[in-house]
Amino acid sequence: MLDSRTMSSQTDDNTFKLSPEEAQFIEVLADLVEQWGFKRHLGRVWGILYVRQTPLSPSHIQDLLGLSVGNTHQVMHELQTWGVIKRVRVAQDRKSYFVADDQIWKSISNVLKARELRILSEAVTHLERLETSSSSFQRERIHKVKETLSLIQSLTQLMLQASPKSLDRLARVLDKLHIL
Repeated sequence: MLDSRTMSSQTDDNTFKLSPEEAQFIEVLADLVEQWGFKRHLGRVWGILYVRQTPLSPSHIQDLLGLSVGNTHQVMHELQTWGVIKRVRVAQDRKSYFVADDQIWKSISNVLKARELRILSEAVTHLERLETSSSSFQRERIHKVKETLSLIQSLTQLMLQASPKSLDRLARVLDKLHIL
């Protein structure tokens, strides 16, 4: 539970306005999230929760981002399901407030585990089936694609098993191997 002193800035008029830097940050994240195949608002809501120092209520988020009540509720629920935001309580306030998990790697790895590895696995499985029923030229081409995707899948799994602190070391090793 947060102390009410933490929330004193909530009454500040700037709480309900986005600074130009916040707006730009949110849009960068919205673009990224959209490129990953998610709804744009997921990136916007996570972005404002991440960049703000104090927790925000759903009504604050609605005001800041111009979202409807239903859309805000749906986005908040989905972000909680992904484990990238959490509900917090503020002393002497019955409303729920939310904060973003500040472990960036955890947020990204959740997406990679849930989506990208599944997509890669399905593609490799389909290519394995195609490989056995194709002509020799096609079989060779399919095999190359399958092997490349399998390598990407293995590298992704390695990366996901690494702790955030060891990612820098992993990147340096891959750089020395001229893989990156």
